[in-house]
Amino acid sequence: MTYHFKTILLLPLILSLFILDRVILCLLLHIESKNLSNWLSDSEQIKGSIIRVSVIYTILLLVYFIK
Repeated sequence: MTYHFKTILLLPLILSLFILDRVILCLLLHIESKNLSNWLSDSEQIKGSIIRVSVIYTILLLVYFIK
């Protein structure tokens, strides 16, 4: 696969992760929110976003399946 093809495939995943994390951060006011360019350049921000999105949506799925 070429570099551009990989980028086209990963771009929607990256943007959806960023948007889902921003929705979660609207509720967590004590955590600072960065813009997209700062977020992409900071690996700690990306790891934090992956953890937040994974935990919140795992909890939502558990609640859905238990109910």
